[in-house]
Amino acid sequence: MNGTDTSRGEPGPPMRSGQPSRNDKKRAGRKSKNRQKNQPPVDLSKFWGDPEALPDPIDHVNSSPDVTAVVSSLGRIPIPPHETAAEHSFQMVYRRSGILASALAKASGLDQEEEDPE
Repeated sequence: MNGTDTSRGEPGPPMRSGQPSRNDKKRAGRKSKNRQKNQPPVDLSKFWGDPEALPDPIDHVNSSPDVTAVVSSLGRIPIPPHETAAEHSFQMVYRRSGILASALAKASGLDQEEEDPE
């Protein structure tokens, strides 16, 4: 326990208490300050673009009866000789993604049916 390896009788690395030393704290602080200085300022309007060009927000979404339709229309998966197993696995992922998307729409209130304007 005093920094020696008792199995071989040779001195080992000094024991650490689990707390960072002052030098460790100084190094960590220096690194974060250097990163902040080296980064150029970001112009948010250039990054996000013109807010007037954004589409109008949607009021609701409709769930598709077959979430695999678009991908299935592309044809069989070219992974010979595992096309059937791969297709089954991918379809499970697509269906699960559809379920999660529907759950997110319901949680955010976007799953409501569109009302007739009449």
